[in-house]
Amino acid sequence: MEEELSEIPISWISEYAYCKRRFYLRYVECVDIRSADMVEGRYEHRIVDDRHITRRGPHITVSRLYVASKKYRIYGFCDNVEFDEKPLKGAFIDFLEGVYTIKPAEFKHGKVRHENEFEQQLCGQVFCLEEMYNTHIDYGLIYYVDSKDRLEIEMSDDLRQQTSITIASIRDDLGKMYSGNRVDKIFPVKYQRRCEKCALFDVCSPKKIAVDTYMKKLWAKGCKNDSNR
Repeated sequence: MEEELSEIPISWISEYAYCKRRFYLRYVECVDIRSADMVEGRYEHRIVDDRHITRRGPHITVSRLYVASKKYRIYGFCDNVEFDEKPLKGAFIDFLEGVYTIKPAEFKHGKVRHENEFEQQLCGQVFCLEEMYNTHIDYGLIYYVDSKDRLEIEMSDDLRQQTSITIASIRDDLGKMYSGNRVDKIFPVKYQRRCEKCALFDVCSPKKIAVDTYMKKLWAKGCKNDSNR
């Protein structure tokens, strides 16, 4: 079973960081219900789904670049990676035959907003690029298609630590599950305000489960009080 967990996709990082339960439903149970926003986002994303290289002088953009890290055992594709030619400050990129600084860019649907799970996904890409090209990357970009905003994300020590913990937690939780531990303990249902907008809301039923759990606790408490009389 360890072999199955040896490598995980970078895309899992954002899904797991957003909601462990949704991660489980989508990637373990393979429940694939898409909301209108998800469909629209997939359509908007098509611009970076085919690999191509755009050159504007010393600035080069590569779409759909495959990346991987042996250290973190993650792999996936970057939407865009921006390479800026800097002979005195950068890394040698063999397929570009020059020295460049590197900045990955992740495309997201909607308007600009700070979402930690997106930042962690971007950081996972940075881990891969740093290892592949033996360099250090200070910033990444999140591009919001609707508002056309480019949000620069600092690859801080805190973000790097969060991302490392998330990667380790994914592997650890899946390992526990494959070892026979109860799924509801590893990937618990937890109702939050944002649940209402989730495409898997009806499948997950977090509000119903939260109410049922609360009522069971009240019932258990009431029975205990009656027995003490």
